[in-house]
Amino acid sequence: MIYEVKDLDFTYPGTSRQILKKVSFSLAEGQIMEILGPNGAGKSTLLNCMAGLLKPDSGTILLDGRDITAMSPKEIASVAAYVPQNHTPSFGYRVKDFVVMGAAPKLGVFGRPSEEDELRCMEVLEELGIDHLAERSYLEISGGERQQAMIARALIQDPKVILFDEPTAHLDYGNQHRMLKIVRNMSRKGYAVVITTHNPDHALLLKDNAGILDKDGHMISGPSEEIITEKNLSDIYNYELKLVYIEGLDRYACIAPKL
Repeated sequence: MIYEVKDLDFTYPGTSRQILKKVSFSLAEGQIMEILGPNGAGKSTLLNCMAGLLKPDSGTILLDGRDITAMSPKEIASVAAYVPQNHTPSFGYRVKDFVVMGAAPKLGVFGRPSEEDELRCMEVLEELGIDHLAERSYLEISGGERQQAMIARALIQDPKVILFDEPTAHLDYGNQHRMLKIVRNMSRKGYAVVITTHNPDHALLLKDNAGILDKDGHMISGPSEEIITEKNLSDIYNYELKLVYIEGLDRYACIAPKL
């Protein structure tokens, strides 16, 4: 297993509300874990714990067989790449320079990106359809384009697993589905992927493993067809939702009744 999360508890310092309660799941290379839940349920908090950015109150996180608390930030980054939901730029780097910085975990203290890293950068930008932004300032592109640049930077990192915190949040409808195709292709290449989303249809499209976090901090997880049910979705979103089979597409879709 690339990730083993066991009985994870987390409370932000200075607060009384426990965000995560006994959260447990595992993830193997090549698998996708889609995590759903209402606003404030703790999806981003869970990813921050998995990336080593937050320290749980109790429980363990094993990353590639090692306790994450015993790993340095560079060691964690060599295995797991994290794409946050929001990123505030500080400098006007060219997009290609910003992306190639993702190679840093592979370099020594005074190391510089190699020609191979530069070529890989352009390949990834082309794969994501943003190679036309290569020479643009990172400060001058849109929020959705920055999100795609962050994804490119994660891929350059050459990790075994990528943690995506709502990667489709700032993307238009077409780019949302292109992003899901990228996630699916990454899993086929052997990457493990964790992706948080508010959209049940995204989890239904990816159709792998799923976890649902409720507002009390508990999570259920398992095969998506067992976890993504009408009852579970209606319970967590506090709204009547239906799963409808679309014969022409050979898949289920999540829909709401008339307004």
